[in-house]
Amino acid sequence: MISGIISILIGGIILLGIVFKLTISFNVIIELIIGISLIVSGMRIFKKIKGEYIGSLLFGLILVMDAFKLFPEKLKFWPIVLLMIASYFIGYGLANILSSGKFLFKSKKHHEIEKNIMEFSDNNTNELKKISFDVDWTKFNLNSNNQEQLFKLKSEINKDIFRSNMDFKEDESALKLKNKLKVSNIKIPEKAFMNLKIKKQKEYEIKSNVSVSEIFFDLRDIYLKNMKLKSTASKIIIIPSEFTDSIIDLDLEITSLTVKLPKKVGLVLNHIGELNLKNFEGLFQRDDGSYISSNYSDANQIVYLNISSEMSRLGVQII
Repeated sequence: MISGIISILIGGIILLGIVFKLTISFNVIIELIIGISLIVSGMRIFKKIKGEYIGSLLFGLILVMDAFKLFPEKLKFWPIVLLMIASYFIGYGLANILSSGKFLFKSKKHHEIEKNIMEFSDNNTNELKKISFDVDWTKFNLNSNNQEQLFKLKSEINKDIFRSNMDFKEDESALKLKNKLKVSNIKIPEKAFMNLKIKKQKEYEIKSNVSVSEIFFDLRDIYLKNMKLKSTASKIIIIPSEFTDSIIDLDLEITSLTVKLPKKVGLVLNHIGELNLKNFEGLFQRDDGSYISSNYSDANQIVYLNISSEMSRLGVQII
């Protein structure tokens, strides 16, 4: 696998140099090849905790960052050697601590996955309903139907692995959800599952913070006022509202985002960020750098999508 990646890198660098007439020094090429090879090797940490994997991952990231000039000054030879030594010392130290268990709490009890169904009635006259959640390592689905309850939450959570909290303030029509991994536990569990159904054709405000999770938002049948989402290392699918103009602000880091745009909804997309893979086919770029959908002038509703992202994959699909 590593040899294949190195071959792709060498070929890609040659193509970039010829097609775009880029000047890339030999030292930078070598630094990128070694750095990415070490990162790929270090990814095996997710299968088995070993000091050399952690050290390779750290040192590979340092080399790639130096190649892209992300440090204040270009690193010289001997500082690179010292950083390599430091990376592997840190790797072996972390691996020793994680494998020893002396500094970590481990429960001797085995807890089955706790399954819950919770319902929250809509007894408040507030027009705006609020949803906020903060989750780690969770499959989270949000969609709407014709239910009588304002919120209906189905969850499957291992309490030995996660620390979860659910709070509903009836006087504010506000639901707050948290599902966080316990720092003291190093088990690699199955993802927790949360499915939140909300009442159709109500006005909602959504705020969320997700990490290493799989998120699916089907917002077609609600009046979405605005949504703010911050994501790290997650996979996100969003279907915007068909009932009203809406604003969606996304702050993404190492995240895969797919926006599935209904045919009768127009899109205005603003994006800032570096090192991203973008697939905006079917969108038109305006002079100010923003993108609009082909149906923008005829759309019944408009979604204003503002994305700030680093090292992420971004895509828009018309459905």
